[in-house]
Amino acid sequence: MMSAPPLIALEVLHLVSEFGHHATNSADLITLGNNFDAFTREIGFRYFAIAEHYTTDGSIPLLLENYPLEWAYEFREKGYSKRDPVHQACRQARFAFAWTDMPRFCNVSPDQIELIERGIKAGVGLGYTIPFRSPGMRMASCSFATRPGAQFPEMSLLAVQWAASLAYEAAVRINGDGYNPLSRLSSQQRICVTLMALGKSDWEISKIMNLAEDTVTKYLNAARGRYGVGRRTQLALAALVDGQIDPEDIRSWT
Repeated sequence: MMSAPPLIALEVLHLVSEFGHHATNSADLITLGNNFDAFTREIGFRYFAIAEHYTTDGSIPLLLENYPLEWAYEFREKGYSKRDPVHQACRQARFAFAWTDMPRFCNVSPDQIELIERGIKAGVGLGYTIPFRSPGMRMASCSFATRPGAQFPEMSLLAVQWAASLAYEAAVRINGDGYNPLSRLSSQQRICVTLMALGKSDWEISKIMNLAEDTVTKYLNAARGRYGVGRRTQLALAALVDGQIDPEDIRSWT
């Protein structure tokens, strides 16, 4: 005879459902943040951070978090997002991951280890991150963290994945997509830039796409103009960081 599911599973499901209702009805980021803060504590974590990853100028278009104030201020003011190992791991991880698993996805440098240790001293312990990749959107993630020494809530990980998706969707809706529409690439420009990032010449791209070579050149020049860059390498990097082309797209062509 099958036993009934443990009560905790029903309680967790209720918490996610309740937060989903609040997220859908949140009209501003402060309200959303307060509701997500309450959910995060109830589910067994202490901190959360929803962030679109840094752009070419180092800014973060969307950031919603409740980390310790001094640490959050230091993180932003000193531009730690540029070398954040969590963000680096997100570029390789296909699914959610615990911070203890980051070495599986990236080589954590001594500088990054020092950054992690500074976070622990500031009050941030073990963590869990859900990467978000959407076509035409910047890389983003939602992270949860405990206090140092606190128990890691293994049984809540599926629930926080559900809630993270709801929270990120609500944050994007409230914040707007956060992009300069002039930086977006058309589908043809995106394909040209992807092939260019693989080292293809304009002539090679024209053969692959069955276009005139001067048409390919026009597409790439227009893309460079949208980002205000002159070199092909600068264009490839700008488009990658901006989420207009994805590393997976590049791999799929090789």
